[in-house]
Amino acid sequence: MEATENRANGAGQTPSGDKKKGCASISVTMMGISAAACGCSANLILFFIREFNMGSITATLINYCTLTCYNFFAFAGFMVADSCFRSTSFRFSLVTIFSFISLLGTIMLTLIPAVQSLTPPPYESPSRYQYGVLYLALALVSLGFGGTRFGFLHMTACQYGKMVDFMVFTNFNYFFAVVIFGAVIYFDDNVSWSLGFGICVVANAIALIVFLFGKRKGLYCQNEPQWKISLSENSQGQDDTTEVQASALTKSFSMLTSLTTVQALTMDRSIDLPYFKNVPPESYQFMNLAISPFLALLCQLSKLLAYPYNTGQTLTPLQRIGIGRVFNIIAIVASALIESRRLHIVRTHDLTNKPGSVVPMTSSWLVVPQLLLGFAHSFHLLAQAEACSSQVFPRSYIIHEVMIILSYGIGNYLSATITVLVSLLTGWLSNNINDGRLDYVFWMLAMIGVVNFGYYLVSAKRYKFQQHNDEASSDKKIENKTAKKIVKCKDTKPEAKVVTEA
Repeated sequence: MEATENRANGAGQTPSGDKKKGCASISVTMMGISAAACGCSANLILFFIREFNMGSITATLINYCTLTCYNFFAFAGFMVADSCFRSTSFRFSLVTIFSFISLLGTIMLTLIPAVQSLTPPPYESPSRYQYGVLYLALALVSLGFGGTRFGFLHMTACQYGKMVDFMVFTNFNYFFAVVIFGAVIYFDDNVSWSLGFGICVVANAIALIVFLFGKRKGLYCQNEPQWKISLSENSQGQDDTTEVQASALTKSFSMLTSLTTVQALTMDRSIDLPYFKNVPPESYQFMNLAISPFLALLCQLSKLLAYPYNTGQTLTPLQRIGIGRVFNIIAIVASALIESRRLHIVRTHDLTNKPGSVVPMTSSWLVVPQLLLGFAHSFHLLAQAEACSSQVFPRSYIIHEVMIILSYGIGNYLSATITVLVSLLTGWLSNNINDGRLDYVFWMLAMIGVVNFGYYLVSAKRYKFQQHNDEASSDKKIENKTAKKIVKCKDTKPEAKVVTEA
């Protein structure tokens, strides 16, 4: 009986019941790891400023470096594992090791604000020992979460098998991580840092336990996904996609969201609600992330609209990507205008040399650029996934995810580079932003975005949509089935007439 079941499922595959349990185990594990990673990076800028007495620009720069290491570790891990270690069991071992590393890093982050000797006294600079413990914790977190990300990309692809199920899982995983992101921000700002990071420890520990339980029970599929292909396939499509992906580097800049947090620290964040007296500075970044999945659904509904209406055509993925780039530029321009107004109020009230003062301007204005950025994300991300996976890399959603990881890593690195260069060459960025010209930085980013949008238009014009063999064959099968049905209908109609005549 077991041999027959194994033969029916194929070598290396799990029975249907175990496969469903394996999908559930993978889902819980990936959601826990993603929630822990998102929660640890949710409030780092404010954590550096309040617990380590860093300047706002210095804290932003360290945050850029942490995100860069996380994305580069994920990309390097994927390339090494995919080229050198193709054994699925070895990848399982790597995921287990990196999960332990990430758990150790989150535990260290939780202990840092709880142990008094690991943080400096108020208004004093941290010691080398305190810096060393902080950087070690950040390195472990980046290495652990980056290493687990590449492993789970492959495992979820093997487990789900169907590309549609895999994409639905990744989108739901994103939504769950955003919810944890908001919860960690609330606990960090209103309760304690240790409780906020403690949520990440619990999520990471649950994910690791569930993963080891599923591995011991043999619930995970050992086969390669049927829709995985090699990168040597369709080299022309790869070149076109690389150009389109390269034009997304300015979209990957994290300067807008990070500097919005710095702006919110100096503005009036008071709010009249029972459980909130002040809006957390990082919550504006949460608004951007939270609105993206809902707007993405509306973006998908827009594909059903006729454009233009008389031809019945829908918006192509490249057109939707272009709309997202335009929204991104508009968001940066809105931030520049808001910052210009904020600096005008600073000079009017003589607050230039008072870095700790609150500018009498409501921080609700910062919602506008974040909403625009949410629109940009919703148009850009899903359209780029569709362009990469369905047009260039057939049934290869993993490649798209890896390209996104690389683009965000380069984007964070460029954000850190621009921050350092602007700080050294101009006086626009300083730890006291009331004495700087942050609006000039936003205008500079807007100009870079316009130039990059021009490069995108050139790349999109050279982009060629291709119908792959598997898609063409499926279309032919559908045509053959419909043709057979028509023939059967034609054959049965005369017989029906004979019966009625009789």
